[in-house]
Amino acid sequence: GGSENVNYSTHALHCLLVKERVFDEVVWARLPPDHSHDAIDRLFSVLEGWLGLSTCPDLDTLWAQLAYLRTKLAKSEYACNKIELMAQLVNFAFDVFFNGHVNSEHVKK
Repeated sequence: GGSENVNYSTHALHCLLVKERVFDEVVWARLPPDHSHDAIDRLFSVLEGWLGLSTCPDLDTLWAQLAYLRTKLAKSEYACNKIELMAQLVNFAFDVFFNGHVNSEHVKK
């Protein structure tokens, strides 16, 4: 993963979630260095296009957007694929939150 996936703040957050018993464990999966993002980049472009079209209905809530995208996906070339739609509801400054609480010198970068 990129620096957003492999850094001391992400590691600290995962440890905190286990400590607080939100999860029993966290399993990190890593793709090989030569992997490609071609397929997912194409899908992101399609999703962005659907949400930006002038024919796109007025979607006032996140749940309406997800329902709309699920309907569009079911009728698309992606219908045969298992696709999980997720949304990041919060953008929190975890670097600041964990600063001073994690010895980043012991985390592989």
